[in-house]
Amino acid sequence: MRNSAIFLQRLKAVADLYETREAAAAAAGISAAQLYRYLSGRNRVPFEVVIDLCDAKEISFDWLVYGESRSVPSNAESRFSRVRESQVRRDEEKILRRAEIGLEVNAMIERVLALKSEDVE
Repeated sequence: MRNSAIFLQRLKAVADLYETREAAAAAAGISAAQLYRYLSGRNRVPFEVVIDLCDAKEISFDWLVYGESRSVPSNAESRFSRVRESQVRRDEEKILRRAEIGLEVNAMIERVLALKSEDVE
């Protein structure tokens, strides 16, 4: 199963339906450390783990993989929406920060060039 960013966000939303990550890991029959590796995208998530996490919370596998299903509990969809919105905000903040850094670098270059031209005169 591909570990796309959206798939991992949905999988995290499913794991968030459990009281703790340890409870989610127990439902999937794995350790909490292994669940963390799956949710962080470091390890490929086995199909069986995905099924176990979804079945215990009655989450549609179709929703998890494709984002579409009639049987998605509203709380899972709303959590996923919040996760996705949060990710978009973080991405926007990164872009803005990079632009600010770029402007700061340009200003520093202009100051250095101005100093060098003063030295030449």
